[in-house]
Amino acid sequence: MADKQTANRKIDKAAGLGLASAKAGGCLQGEKVKKREILRLSLVRFATSFLVILLVGVLNRIMIAEFAISKVLVGVILSLQHLVTPVALYFGFRSDKRPLCGRRRVPYILIGMALCCLALPLLPDTALGLADGGDFALFAVMGIVSLLMIGVGVALSSMALHALIVDRCPPAQRGTALTSVWIITLVGFIVAAPFYAWLLPEYDQEMLRFIFLGTAIGTFALTLIGVWGQEKPQKKGREQTEPALAAVPNNHRSFKEVFSALWRNSQARQLFAFLALADFFFFMQEYVLEAYGQEVFELSVAHTTSFNLYWGAGVLISMIAVNSLFSIVPGLGEKRVLVAGCVICSVSFGMLAFSSLGALEAVILLAVFIMGFGKGVFNVGMARMMVRVARPDISGLVMALWAVVGGVAIGLGELGGGVIVDIGIRATASMPVGYGILFTMQSIGILICLLLIAAIDLRRFHGDLQQRLPVPEGLTTTF
Repeated sequence: MADKQTANRKIDKAAGLGLASAKAGGCLQGEKVKKREILRLSLVRFATSFLVILLVGVLNRIMIAEFAISKVLVGVILSLQHLVTPVALYFGFRSDKRPLCGRRRVPYILIGMALCCLALPLLPDTALGLADGGDFALFAVMGIVSLLMIGVGVALSSMALHALIVDRCPPAQRGTALTSVWIITLVGFIVAAPFYAWLLPEYDQEMLRFIFLGTAIGTFALTLIGVWGQEKPQKKGREQTEPALAAVPNNHRSFKEVFSALWRNSQARQLFAFLALADFFFFMQEYVLEAYGQEVFELSVAHTTSFNLYWGAGVLISMIAVNSLFSIVPGLGEKRVLVAGCVICSVSFGMLAFSSLGALEAVILLAVFIMGFGKGVFNVGMARMMVRVARPDISGLVMALWAVVGGVAIGLGELGGGVIVDIGIRATASMPVGYGILFTMQSIGILICLLLIAAIDLRRFHGDLQQRLPVPEGLTTTF
């Protein structure tokens, strides 16, 4: 017992070094960022939400229901955008160490969104080519390359945007700022779903091409508006006028050294394992939910696209509500919020399984709304957890790890969902039972994740990290 108390005191002492540094020399972060600047930054993710709806709410449904392309093939192709996200690790670390064109984050946001917008217009004809089967290999390569570009672009831009929020905001504002960005992102989902349902009530290839091209142009335009003037260039040999945007003095550290410090941190491993499993189980239905509505209940394109509206409304309502609770309920805590989010999501998947096996169409929209509500609760807890984990000297790498772990888990989950449904349908010769097996697995799996989140201790995380990777002089972290 004495040894354990001594060890805990050492951890507390190491974790408190940052606070002592703050009192002595001040924090790297500047004054509180104005709400209108956070709102402008949110435009980047708002625009990205339109891109995502096109892929998971429109294109995947058309490929499966209209083009009769295998769910497994659709899952494999569309999941590539997530499986390529590990490339963000290098760029996240590079953005921590060396500015690009004098800036640490904004160039990576622009490069990432440019990749997405260049690839997006190619997808409608790629999907049609895969369906026709005339030159399958050519269109398969086009689809793979396009989605790899989108995957890298989304990972790059989201990593840099989240790191920019850590750079610019004082510690007390980061959780609220990041949650606000996510809320605006969900507003994008809510607006995009009925917008595309209105533009494309039924399949039309020419209109589909127009929608993809217009979305690409609009997405990049909103990105430029969002990041313009958000990060001033660093000037060599001169005193920085905005310390919040200055390069952190950690250039002597190698990628291996920083990554190793995080990998050897047991609390970090446990946190990212929880994130991976939760995202894996949650997103198994992502590419088959709209097809489920069409194949089991014969719903129209407009009706299945509205799933995103109900899901987005649930996420938005819960994120606003839970974010407000943190300011009025003392000691609410990120872990409690994450547990609540997982339980609510599990209930929603159970409802979907019930609707499938009982052929109850009326349950679907309610289940999708509850699923979104639970995911919104989960998002707030995870966002606040991650900004407490990120230190400004390694925020790019931490945010990249978040994107990579989540992206790979999402990609595997999406791919696994299609495979499980196909296997279930073949094994049982029943469409509803095949989908019911998937939803039941999700409901049980996401509850298993609670075993990982229970023992996470952020004080231990920061104490261990401080011992392995001391905070640079003049920089602090709070948690």
